Amino acid sequence: MKGRAHWLALLALAAAHVWLAHSASREFGHTGDENAHLTGGYSYWRLNDYRLHPENGNLAQRWLALPLLAQDLNFSPQDSMAWRRGDYWPVSDAFLYGSDNDVDAILRAGRWMSALLGGALVLVVFAWSHTLFGWPGAWLSAGLAAFCPHLLAHAGLANSDLAVSLAFLVALPAWWRLLHRVSVGRTLGAGAAAGALVLTKFSGGLLAPMAVLLTLVRLTRSAPLPVAGGLSVKSRTGQLVCLLGAQAVAGGFAIGLLWAAFDFRYSASAPEAEPVAWNWERITHSAHGGKTLAGNFATFAREHQLLPEAWLYGLAYVQRAAEKRLNFLAGHFSPDRHWEFFPVAFASKTTLGALLLFALAALLPWRSPRRRIGRWAYRVAPLLVFITVYAAVAISSNINIGHRHILPLYPALYILAGAAACALAASPSRLWAAIVCLALAWHIGASFWIRPHYLAYFNETIGGPREGHRYLVDSSLDWGQTLPGLKRWLAQHANDERVFLAYFGTDRPARLGLDVTRFGDERFDLQPRPLPAALEPGLYAVSATLLHQPYALWPGYWSMLRERSYFAHRAWLEERAEARASWADDDERARDYDQRWRAFDQVRFARLCYFLRSREPDAHIGYAMFIYRLSAEDLARYLDEPLPP
Repeated sequence: MKGRAHWLALLALAAAHVWLAHSASREFGHTGDENAHLTGGYSYWRLNDYRLHPENGNLAQRWLALPLLAQDLNFSPQDSMAWRRGDYWPVSDAFLYGSDNDVDAILRAGRWMSALLGGALVLVVFAWSHTLFGWPGAWLSAGLAAFCPHLLAHAGLANSDLAVSLAFLVALPAWWRLLHRVSVGRTLGAGAAAGALVLTKFSGGLLAPMAVLLTLVRLTRSAPLPVAGGLSVKSRTGQLVCLLGAQAVAGGFAIGLLWAAFDFRYSASAPEAEPVAWNWERITHSAHGGKTLAGNFATFAREHQLLPEAWLYGLAYVQRAAEKRLNFLAGHFSPDRHWEFFPVAFASKTTLGALLLFALAALLPWRSPRRRIGRWAYRVAPLLVFITVYAAVAISSNINIGHRHILPLYPALYILAGAAACALAASPSRLWAAIVCLALAWHIGASFWIRPHYLAYFNETIGGPREGHRYLVDSSLDWGQTLPGLKRWLAQHANDERVFLAYFGTDRPARLGLDVTRFGDERFDLQPRPLPAALEPGLYAVSATLLHQPYALWPGYWSMLRERSYFAHRAWLEERAEARASWADDDERARDYDQRWRAFDQVRFARLCYFLRSREPDAHIGYAMFIYRLSAEDLARYLDEPLPP
C-alpha cells in the first residue's frame, strides 16, 4: 500500500470511529454533565457571559455548543436567582426542558461535535505513531484508538473528557518540537496548543511540570540547539537560556489566548448584566479551614486581575470540589482517596487485548542493546513523561468517581503500543505476528461485543460488564444514560404493573413519556414532588449508582445501628402522622416533620437497596440500571420485618 492509500484508508477509519460513536449515542438519554456543558457553551456565545460552569473549560464548551447557534433556541435566564448565583444546574434544566426547545436536537448537535473530536484523535494517534514506528505501528495504534470502548463512549457524549485527551495529544509534541528547534512558528504553535489545553480543562495545567521534565530530558542530549536565523547553540547553559526564553514566550502567548477566550475582560459577567454572586470566601477555603493552594493563587490573581475572573473561580472550584468526597470502590466507601482506585479502574475496564499489547510494547526495548534502549526512550520521552506525571497525579487525587478521569492516558498508551507492530514487521517469527494480531482482534471484538453500551465496558477479569457495578459506579458505568432503554424495556415486558424509579441522572422521565413513580432519588430530581412515595408491588428500576448508595444520606454498609435508627425514625413519624394536619399554622413544627419524612425516604431506600444488592435482578438496562419485580411479600420483608441479630 502506497503512502496516499494509507492516508485515505486512515480517513475511512477515522470516519468509522465518528459513526460508531455517534450512532451508539442515539440509544442513550442525557448523561450527567452534558446539560451543563451545552448550556454553559451556549451562554458564552450568545450572552458573552462566563458565569456558568467555569470549572470545565471555556473552549471545550464553546466547541460543543457551536452548532446550537444555528438553532432557534429560547434562552433568557437573566431574571432568575440561579443565573445571578451562577448555579448552572437549574439554568440548564430550564434551558433544555422548560423553554420549548428541541432537547434531542440540542443533544445530537453537541454529540456530533464530540464525535468529530474523536475522529481527529484517531488521526493524531496515527500520525504520531507513524513518526515513531512507521506504517505497521501507526495502523496498530490507530486501530486500538478507533475501536477503544472508552474513547467511543466519550466521543458520543457532549462533555470535555474526549476534548482534553485530544488537547494533550496535540500540546505534547508541539512543546517537544520547540525544545529541538527554537523558531517563531514553533514557539507560537506550542503556545497555541498550551492555551487550547488549559482552556479545555484544568488538568491541562499539568503541562507545566511535564514541560520542566522534558526540558531536562532535552538537555541530556549533546546535539546543538538550532535557533531561528541560522544560529546553533552548543553549550548547555546557552541551550537552557534559549529554551527557557522560548517557553516563556510560548506561555505568554497561551495566556493571551486565555484572555481572548474571555473577551479580554476580567469580569465573568457581561458588561450589561448583573454581576455574578459567587461565594469566593467558601470556594477558596479548605473544608478543614485555611485557604487551598488554588485558593491562595486565585485570591492574589483576583486582587491584581492577572487572569479572567471565571477562569480563576473555576480553578479554585476544582480544587475545593476534589478535596473531600465519599469514594466507592468494589463495595468499600471512604471519605479519603483510594490510591488503588485508578489502577483498579484501568485494569478492569481496559480490554485484555490492549493490556497484552501494552505489555509486549513495554518488553520490546529490553530485547535491544542498551544504546538502542536509550535512543528509544528519548524518542518517546513526551509520552513517557505524560503517562508518569498524569498517572501519579490521578492516583494521588481524591476525585475517585470516574474512570473517565484517566481517559487521556489511553491515546498515549496506544501510540506506545505501536512498538509491538514495529517489532512484528522486523521479526521473522510467525508466533509474534500471531500474538499481536490476536490481541488487536480481541480488542476490536470486545468493542463490537459491548456496543452500544461502551460506557459500561468491563473486561473478563471481574466477570465482564454484568459484574462491573460491584466495582465502579457513577460515570465509570452509570451516568444517567438509561432512560430510553428503560422505556423500550417497559414497552415489551411491563404487564400494566406500577413502575417505581430511582434514577441517577439529569434527564426527565416525563419527557420520554415514562409513567413512573420516583423514589429515593430526590437529590437528583430538580422537580418538586410529594414525599415519601407510597411503595407498592410492581417493577422497581434502580440505577446502579443509587443501588450502591455512594451519595446517600447514610452511605456505606447497612448496620444494626442504622437498623435501630430506621425503626425509631419510622415510629416517630407514624405517631405524629395524624397530628400533622393540625400543624398548618405552626410552620416550624410542620417543616420539621416534613424534613424528617424527606430524610426517612432516603433511609428507607437505603434499607431496600441493602436487600436488592443480595438478589439477582430480573433484568438490566445496559448493565447500568436494574429491574426488580417486587411482590407484597418482598416489600414486607425488605421494609417492615426487622433484621435478625
